[in-house]
Amino acid sequence: MTILKFLAVLMSLTLTTMSVASVRDVSTLHITETDWLFVPTTSDLAVESFVALRTSTPVGQNITAVWYRKIDNVWASYAWNTQDQSRAIASVKLILNLADSTDHKWPVAPHSEAAEDPEKFETGVIESDPFASMISSIEEPELFVQVLEDTGWRAAWPRVWSHPCAATTVLDMWAVVVQVAEAEITENGGTNEIIEEFFAGSVAAPCGPDSYVCLIEMLSGAVLQTGDPTSLIIDGVVKNSDDELVLVRGAAIAEGQTIIHALVANTGSDTVTLLVDDTTTVNVPPGAVMAVANTSTYHTCHRKCRRLVWDIYICHNPTIAPRWVVDSKCFCKCWGCAQGDPGWLDNLPDCPCQITVNNGNPVNPDPDVWEDPSPPSCCHPGAAWCMRGCPSVDGDPGQQCCYDANGQLITEGEGGGTPDIVAPCNWLGIPWWDAWNHLYEDVEPYNYCKSAGMLDCYLKHRPPNNGNGCNCNPPAHPNCGPDPVIPQNPCNCN
Repeated sequence: MTILKFLAVLMSLTLTTMSVASVRDVSTLHITETDWLFVPTTSDLAVESFVALRTSTPVGQNITAVWYRKIDNVWASYAWNTQDQSRAIASVKLILNLADSTDHKWPVAPHSEAAEDPEKFETGVIESDPFASMISSIEEPELFVQVLEDTGWRAAWPRVWSHPCAATTVLDMWAVVVQVAEAEITENGGTNEIIEEFFAGSVAAPCGPDSYVCLIEMLSGAVLQTGDPTSLIIDGVVKNSDDELVLVRGAAIAEGQTIIHALVANTGSDTVTLLVDDTTTVNVPPGAVMAVANTSTYHTCHRKCRRLVWDIYICHNPTIAPRWVVDSKCFCKCWGCAQGDPGWLDNLPDCPCQITVNNGNPVNPDPDVWEDPSPPSCCHPGAAWCMRGCPSVDGDPGQQCCYDANGQLITEGEGGGTPDIVAPCNWLGIPWWDAWNHLYEDVEPYNYCKSAGMLDCYLKHRPPNNGNGCNCNPPAHPNCGPDPVIPQNPCNCN
């Protein structure tokens, strides 16, 4: 993403907020920089300050909270005598007049009493510190301040000052990153607050009397049942009358459309009723905003475990590309702990213990049940051949069996075949959404769990089949010994 795009985003944010009263908030998108956590505060969606909180254990009287605030387009830094971060946050809250409703967004809850007013902090110590004037005369004070830190002096050197770019450039770029990320979240069908509260489990459906947002959870989609369709403004994904997925931004729902995943606002004067999963109706009162969320485990965990990172940018010619990465451990745990009744495994065919291999070519044991064996395209180390049992209905669950070079079924470890809740059989003939669902529900969880070193979590829910009681293979696997090592809680579910 170029700096021009950043400027365009910032301009659009500015134009959007020109006609409304100033609104201050706390972003839940925090930036980690060696031993410090930077928490942005915003004014009319634009970042106006960062509260930096020390995450490492302080030595002696080390400063634990620093405030970077932009006033008249100039960054200034402040700090407090107190080491109590909750009181420092309360001080920022008081000065910026932040509402109590923002309290839950801080990593440390604001204290009931604010700290004394912060002092200027521009050289690693506060302005009244006895070393302040001497440090200000040193051309490169970082080393001296770090010595003070190490001895337990009331000092700090947040690493934003150690960046090859000027600290003000770093803060400006971070501000742009946060604003672009907030805009991206909104464009993807929900404000950051909705997403955070959804995964904290604090948003319920239908709406309570004190909630301006409620969440509709559904499996297939929400359909307008009664009410004026032109008053239901959608920002998200819908399925049209041709059964195609369409991205809709700020438009009214049309006849034949089903809401799949979106932010929904009722701008009319009458209540709108949505039909959810053919069994449940949800009312959207006039003026209410709702988040319609697909309950796919993959999409839920993907949003919950996204982390904001940014590519390295060049000083004096800033180009920065904010992007999302997924925390593999977070995702694998989320996915594994959300898996339901594994009864679908009982309906799959059992793997043959042995397949015939003629001159290095595997033979299909039953073409009416299995696709021809072939070398695995990825995964399954140690497997020479894998074959799938295809369901009668495209997109239904299917079995997978993997074999070693001798044609013996692999029953343990990552070399074994793993059943699919969405079988990728008839790959070229199935609808594209089944192909994507296989990726989301089978392949990606495997990749994230393996990346996290939590493959046992995946195999607990997608175990290699041994319904025919075949010999344990490979023999060297711990589970093939006299004392099998089977983790009781491999997904670390609470």
